[in-house]
Amino acid sequence: MASKHDAVRDWLLTCPSLTKLGFLFGKAEIGGAIIIPSDTQLSAYIDGSEQRQYAFELAIYLPASYMAGDGNIQQQEIVDGVAEWVAAQNAAGNLPAFPTGCQPIEARVLESEAPYIAAQDENVAKYVIPFAIDYYKEA
Repeated sequence: MASKHDAVRDWLLTCPSLTKLGFLFGKAEIGGAIIIPSDTQLSAYIDGSEQRQYAFELAIYLPASYMAGDGNIQQQEIVDGVAEWVAAQNAAGNLPAFPTGCQPIEARVLESEAPYIAAQDENVAKYVIPFAIDYYKEA
């Protein structure tokens, strides 16, 4: 049985904008991305079941540009495209296949956590998108 981590990674790899996807760490190279997860309990029920949240940041590495009005717009559009892809998957009910006993309810961008740009050097900009997948865990 695949873990929630496997399920989220496999799901994100179906996004056309993500081709190199690491977990917890990886090279800060153009075109790469990394999932940084956390899992918290939102509610506990008397029968032992729980409402939980699998939250994760997706760090995406894209070319940095210092020219006025140029490719940074394209980079932001790529990042926005990933967020829009997750919203479309959620609307279509296409959520990660969590392990037995865990039922995903909703996937969304944690928009209150924006802005997306997190770091940059002379060649690479790191964009971070915070996401959450709410799910129900059986007792």
